[in-house]
Amino acid sequence: MTRCLDSASGGGLRAIFNKNGLGLRQRGFVCETIGHAAPASPTEDFFETAMNLAPGCDDVPDRGREMTHLRPPPAPPAMTPSAPPPLKYLTGYPPELLARVHHLIAQGRLRRSLDERYGATPHDLRTDRALYDYVTGLKGQFMRSAGPLSKVAYDNTLHIVRHALGTHTTVSRVQGNKLKAKREIRVAGLFRQAPPPFLRMIVVHELAHLKEREHDKAFYALCTHMEPDYHQLEFDVRLWLTALELEGGSTPG
Repeated sequence: MTRCLDSASGGGLRAIFNKNGLGLRQRGFVCETIGHAAPASPTEDFFETAMNLAPGCDDVPDRGREMTHLRPPPAPPAMTPSAPPPLKYLTGYPPELLARVHHLIAQGRLRRSLDERYGATPHDLRTDRALYDYVTGLKGQFMRSAGPLSKVAYDNTLHIVRHALGTHTTVSRVQGNKLKAKREIRVAGLFRQAPPPFLRMIVVHELAHLKEREHDKAFYALCTHMEPDYHQLEFDVRLWLTALELEGGSTPG
């Protein structure tokens, strides 16, 4: 059985803004609205008015050219505002919050705002062994009674192929006359380049699935027990993925 954090699904949280950027809280939301100037209304076609000013132009002599068909040049195409980029990692969040995200993207400040908050330097857990030690350390601190993990590893194809950021898999194998279950946690390879809090968020998510299979109230209570800022981190991870894709051109695998 596999449980994963879907990279394209949104949370059902309500959101607020604070002076430092985008913030989340579990109850209530107050969002500042981003004003957009309404597109200008079409102006009157002055060429049509000009034609009415010379009704007898067909009979004007000695002009050196015919003026039997006085036509205005084609009007320039109407300017329409470009559509905002889709926010596939933020599906389900309030429209007011998404408007604020669009505003940061338009200003080219989304990635910079995250770097200012979490730092631009990624963590140093680059190998599978280092990741295993990190995950088992958190497990020993918060979930000692849960079954052991047989494997923890980065997966460079996880985000691209399965559209997931992490997975928790239980594989049952027959050994002699006994049925033994082996549990594995895989983390999308793009988290090698993530700030330390983002890696912690995805690890906490997958560890919580050792006890809670569904994304229900008990699951998120366990997540916030292991990481009190879990909800804010999950939202900021989605902002980070959006910044990587929109401002960096692609999301690394």
